[in-house]
Amino acid sequence: PQGLTPGQFLDECFINARLKAGGQRIGNLAEETPWYLHRTGHGWEALATLLIVFHFAVPFLLLLSRKSKRNAQVLAIIALGLLAMRFVDLYWFIGPAFHREGFAIRWLDFVTPIAIGGLWVAWFIRQLKGRPLISLQDSALERMLEEPHPAQS
Repeated sequence: PQGLTPGQFLDECFINARLKAGGQRIGNLAEETPWYLHRTGHGWEALATLLIVFHFAVPFLLLLSRKSKRNAQVLAIIALGLLAMRFVDLYWFIGPAFHREGFAIRWLDFVTPIAIGGLWVAWFIRQLKGRPLISLQDSALERMLEEPHPAQS
């Protein structure tokens, strides 16, 4: 499996934006209004605009081009940009609850995701070292190990 095709990548970009927009419309309940008001004011509106532009519009427009969908480097840059914007999206979603006075960036806003990600990677590697990467109970294992592979012939 190679992951998403460029067409599926474009679909994911569109579906993500559609779900976000749908979530905005659901927020018409009286108890949800302050949540949306705080994120569209107090300096957070610039972050919301940044998300609309770089988490949807730019990747969407780039992925409309057949040329960019056939270039692995361009796709990698778009994917990394979307990953970065996902962190910005999470900050826009969570940050206003901790910064009631308005938009603010603290050093812990950067360090915390890196620390949690580092802990996860360390745990994953530790778990991976304790297990074989191939199934030792596979009945075809000996035959596969004996056959010459294309790189070896």
